[in-house]
Amino acid sequence: TIVICEADKGGSAVILSKHAYQNECLRLLNDDSTYKKLNGSPHEKFICEYNGLIDDGKSLKILNDKEYAKLSKSWARIAHFYILPKIHKSLVNPPGRPIVSGIDSLTSDLSSYVDFILQPLVQNLESYLRDSTALLNILNTPRSEE
Repeated sequence: TIVICEADKGGSAVILSKHAYQNECLRLLNDDSTYKKLNGSPHEKFICEYNGLIDDGKSLKILNDKEYAKLSKSWARIAHFYILPKIHKSLVNPPGRPIVSGIDSLTSDLSSYVDFILQPLVQNLESYLRDSTALLNILNTPRSEE
């Protein structure tokens, strides 16, 4: 059995044996300086704690009715772990770059909300760059020698 996935860099397709892919995932997940093995799923507990904090935001008038409705959760997808092989490091048994996809996870709407709130402030910082094109424009602008 094989696994077909995207490479960490360059967008190439990588074909690995399922065994090699799973072994690399386990090698990363067994690093107890980074990950902790759980005895059970804390998912429901996290949803309750999260909603408690959102309730507090509403009662303290930090969140309005619309924000509260958007941020409250009755369910959330469990984040998905996968790896992108680093074939630029090794073509044989490439190390994996761990990814945790949080799409529709417990804090995804909250992350978007915080981003929305912070964007006007961040855009006023001297170090703010909108995107890589903005950086290229700065780098390509001739500077006078002082």
